[in-house]
Amino acid sequence: MTSTEEMRFDLAAWPRPAERDVQSRDAFVEALRAAVPLWMAHWWGSPPAVREARGRYCGQVVELGVQVRGPFNRLAEAVAIAAYEPGGVRVFGQRWEVRDR
Repeated sequence: MTSTEEMRFDLAAWPRPAERDVQSRDAFVEALRAAVPLWMAHWWGSPPAVREARGRYCGQVVELGVQVRGPFNRLAEAVAIAAYEPGGVRVFGQRWEVRDR
């Protein structure tokens, strides 16, 4: 085998950029599917005004890209808080809703 053939083989082993994007998105959504219910449970029984204030903060962190610890957790927390709204929330093709308050 020449080094060119070896390189061709090595490059073929890597997923195409679009495949990597899909894999990354899938992993991201799976991580949200694990984190959001934990945040929903965290906010269970809290006053709506407190949730709303925290939801605004989390939304600003996500929207503005503010550098804070755990931006993924702020997104998951914001989704969880939005799930308390009537009808819930749909994000990244997933739907979350807290039905019994």
